[in-house]
Amino acid sequence: MGQRANLILVESGKYQLFYNHWCANTIYRDLFWGVEHAVEFIRAQEEVDESGWLDEVWAEGGAVVDLDKRVFLIFAGEDIACDVQLRRMYLDVLRSVWQGWQVRWAYEGIADMADYVGFPRENVLVEVESEDVLRFEVLQQQHLGWMDTVASIVTEDKAVKLFMLCDYTEDYLYYGSPLLAAIREYQGLDDIIIADGDPFPRGGFHLDVMARTLEFWVAPSIPDIENRVRRKWQGWSVQSHRDRFEFQAERTSGRLRFPTGFERDLKTEIEMMLLGEMAISETELILQMVQARLEEGQKVKVNPWIMADVRLDVDLMQRQEILNRAFEALSQKQKN
Repeated sequence: MGQRANLILVESGKYQLFYNHWCANTIYRDLFWGVEHAVEFIRAQEEVDESGWLDEVWAEGGAVVDLDKRVFLIFAGEDIACDVQLRRMYLDVLRSVWQGWQVRWAYEGIADMADYVGFPRENVLVEVESEDVLRFEVLQQQHLGWMDTVASIVTEDKAVKLFMLCDYTEDYLYYGSPLLAAIREYQGLDDIIIADGDPFPRGGFHLDVMARTLEFWVAPSIPDIENRVRRKWQGWSVQSHRDRFEFQAERTSGRLRFPTGFERDLKTEIEMMLLGEMAISETELILQMVQARLEEGQKVKVNPWIMADVRLDVDLMQRQEILNRAFEALSQKQKN
C-alpha cells in the first residue's frame, strides 16, 4: 500500500537520497511551484542511504533536482504518466515556472534517476519475465476506446497493415520476434483515425519485415525497455522513440492518424491538476483509522515507513498567480 517515490537533491557534486511513501502520484504538483519550494519539499522528506533506493517495481514516481547544473528530472503519475498530450502541456508549463532550468521527463523512470547520479542502474532493475503465451486480441474499428496499443507492419510486398491491440505495448514487444508470426494471422485495417476526444493509446510499434526494423513508442516510464526489447529481437534493428508517437504516422504515410489535441482543453486540465483541492493524505487517513481502532480497544501495529510523508502546502492564491504567470510566459513564447 503506497505510492512510493525517491527524491534526489544534488548539491556541490554530491547527492542526497530521500524517500516518500505516498507522493508518487502527486509530485508533479508538489514540486511544480519553483526551485525554492521544491528544495524545501525534498529536504522535508525522510533521508535514506543507498539501501533506500527503490527498484523499478516499487518506484512509482521520482525526481532529481540538481542545484549545480540546474537540471530537474521527473516522472510521476497518475494521468500524465500515460497521457502524452497532457504531459507535454504540463512540461511546457513547468518549464515556464522553472525558468533557466533544463526540465526533463525520466522516460526510464528510476533507472534514469540512477544513471543521472551515477548509481548502478542494475541495482534498480528487476528481471522481466515475458509471457509464454501471447494474448493477441485484435480490435475492430468500433472498439477504439479499448485500444492500448496501435501496431503497423510493412510486409514483404510493401503492404501496410494496421492493428488496434488491447494489451500494453511492452507485453507485445517482450514476446519477441514470434510476435510477427502471430500477427500475420490477421488481416489488419487499411487505416486508423484517432480523432480529438477519442481515447489515446499508451504506446505503439512499427515493424518493417524486409528491413528487419522495429521502432516503438510508449507513454509510461519503463526502465531499460529498449535494451530488453533488443534482446528479444535478435537480428533486428530496434529503436525507441520514447513518447514520440508522431513517427508512426510518418512511417504509415498518414494512414494512421493521431489527434492534434487542438480541440482538447489541456489548459483547463492542467489547472484542475494543479489548483484542485487535494484529498486528505493517506497518512492522515491511516492515523484516523488507527485512532478509531485504538478507541475500540484493539491493538494496532503500523509500519513506520507508512508515515514517511511530509506535505508542504502552497496557498491557493499563490498557486493561481504562479500558474497564470506560467501560462502567460508560455503564450508569449509561442507567439515569438
